Amino acid sequence: MNDPQALPAPEPSAEDPGSAPRPKLTGKAVVRNLVAGLTVSFVAISLGAAFGELSGRGATAGILSAGVIAFITALFGGTRIQCSGPTAPMTAVALTVVTFANAPDGLTKALPGANPDHFVNVVMILTGALLALAALFRLGKFISLVPKVVISGFMNGIAVLIWIGEAKKLLGAGPTEDGGLALNVSPLAGGIGPNLVIALAALVLCFTLPSLLKRMHHIGHYIPGTLVAIALLTAVVHFGFPEAARVKMGASEASLVEHIRTQIPTDWSF
Repeated sequence: MNDPQALPAPEPSAEDPGSAPRPKLTGKAVVRNLVAGLTVSFVAISLGAAFGELSGRGATAGILSAGVIAFITALFGGTRIQCSGPTAPMTAVALTVVTFANAPDGLTKALPGANPDHFVNVVMILTGALLALAALFRLGKFISLVPKVVISGFMNGIAVLIWIGEAKKLLGAGPTEDGGLALNVSPLAGGIGPNLVIALAALVLCFTLPSLLKRMHHIGHYIPGTLVAIALLTAVVHFGFPEAARVKMGASEASLVEHIRTQIPTDWSF
């Protein structure tokens, strides 16, 4: 019989990443994790505000949702290296629901007396509950049956919708009396010029900074291009374009709590 103590230690299985030993915590690893967390936070806040505006619920709702998503992912996530944030496809879904809830021939016609905000919130809560049930029954594996070209087309279609929506906001596009579409009908604060320059600068920096930072071997690995773009343009807008459109938040913590309280449905009828 072979001596068990003489047998070599089993190698960590690729199918079981949890069996591999955790890397040692070094100063370099701490810095990288802090920068990664800071970058994700900045991007999540910016995305939350943008998607909130695009969905029709407002920037405050988008930022709050980004925080809730991060908390839930950290609490219930299946891996310690997972991060999550606002997602573009849900913006298009939310926009459809919000439009129906606030249209004169939409919710008020289907359910007279219903509160549009409460209706939207209930729809989103039920959507989350269905997703939780799908995860519980491991239904996510069926996404492998969907052809990649379908997924790619869906995501690109969402991207086109977001680009069109943001372009309309930047250019102040709005309906005319004869049912057409004209520019500068409902411009952002500060006018089209400054806001368009800031948006184009952000787009250029997000595409060019990553490749430029890779050439800086000493600090390029620690400074993500997205974080630099957000920080740099925030400073430029603050000092150079004070008239540009800004995100407006609640005046106080009490007003925020009251706002959240009014969003909770209290009158149920079946």
